[in-house]
Amino acid sequence: MQINNALHILEMIKEQRKSTTAPVDTMGCNVLARSKNKEIWRFQLLISLILSSQTKDEMTAKAMSFLFDGLLKKSEIVDNLYINKTSEDVLCIENIINTSFQDIAILIRCVGFHNKKAVYIKKTAEKIHSFGKMPDTLEMVCSLPGVGNKMAFLYLYYGFSKILGISVDTHVHRVFNRIGLVETKTPENTRKKLEKIYDKELWKDINKNVVGFGQVVCLPIKPKCKNCCLKNICKSSKYNF
Repeated sequence: MQINNALHILEMIKEQRKSTTAPVDTMGCNVLARSKNKEIWRFQLLISLILSSQTKDEMTAKAMSFLFDGLLKKSEIVDNLYINKTSEDVLCIENIINTSFQDIAILIRCVGFHNKKAVYIKKTAEKIHSFGKMPDTLEMVCSLPGVGNKMAFLYLYYGFSKILGISVDTHVHRVFNRIGLVETKTPENTRKKLEKIYDKELWKDINKNVVGFGQVVCLPIKPKCKNCCLKNICKSSKYNF
């Protein structure tokens, strides 16, 4: 498929997404952070991203809710250890540091790999505390346990309005390969291809729009090709309706 179709594909997806609500719209990582304090909000964003790895948005949202509620209850019991004792701010660096990874694991047990993620969350809080500020560079963010380019790009965009790359998850990887815009084996290779195809100013539009498109239209199994805005140009659509 020629690259000059790439803009058309993205615009068509964006147009269809205007009339559809996907899980990423109501339970995406940037939606789950609650604090009005920007630094605490950035930390909450990062925690939601760590939880989201290989996990559906619904489960990430549930785990975040359990974290907020669980930490709030602990703050009422262990008065001298916890700070920011409000439902919006209780999920903060200091309170995570003062919570054992076993307790964190219990609170987030609804997500996949919850024990490993509990360790990541605990160590992330400790490392950020050693930084003295929330990380604001790709190098700093990717030095955190369990955080790679995909999470880092989203964190830096939503947290600092920095556009450093396209965050490609399984939905983005599947959609662009199924359409035929790229032919790649891994999300990382898809990212590299897309960053050559699309101008940097468009990178921010790709993740949320295409993830949502993959969640409600271009499903992994039984995609809804008859309802797809790209059915006339998608190389795979003829096999599905």
